[in-house]
Amino acid sequence: MACTLDGSYIQNADPLIMEKLQACKDFSDSQVDGMETLLLSGKTKYGNVSTWNRQTLKDLGVLPLYLTRNIWGVFKTSTKRRYLKTFMFTLRKTKTRKSKFKKLFQQISTHKIKRGAGCTVGNITHVTVSDNSFPFGYEQTQFDLCLDISVLKDNLNSICEKVHDDDFQKVILKKLNQAFPAGVSDEEVQVLVSVSRMASLDDISKWKIT
Repeated sequence: MACTLDGSYIQNADPLIMEKLQACKDFSDSQVDGMETLLLSGKTKYGNVSTWNRQTLKDLGVLPLYLTRNIWGVFKTSTKRRYLKTFMFTLRKTKTRKSKFKKLFQQISTHKIKRGAGCTVGNITHVTVSDNSFPFGYEQTQFDLCLDISVLKDNLNSICEKVHDDDFQKVILKKLNQAFPAGVSDEEVQVLVSVSRMASLDDISKWKIT
């Protein structure tokens, strides 16, 4: 029943509605807006925004998957990173749709771009890629600057499985073309998964598909 309520009803409903909504499989933009309005009001069991922490995100169950920057922006980067280590792992384990991953990443990402400063966030290594929160903490420019071609080649499968942002996927394809100037081998193409959808006809023409 709660899953069919519209946003205006949700934001004015009994705060306990938040617990019932955790059982829903998907939400409209209006419903998300209603949930966020109710959460930000401080009337729910999660309390005032100033008291929110990693436990708050955990207590929200699956709902953080659908929330926008209005909520994510409240939390410190370090809090989000620690939370995402377990949350992203759970989402992958339950085979959450790629489109939902992409939307989540867009909402949790920061957009502070420092041009001309080189890689400032931290070089991407095997350890970085192995972290369940990866690629959180990187925006497109930093992802490009901090990802060495050698690291991409050695961790191609893991990186492609965790990166769902269109712009990030274009960076991967660009670096692959640099790594294999004579053409990307069939072995590499096989692990591109959703990244391959961002490939241009020029990219595809260089693939050595057998």
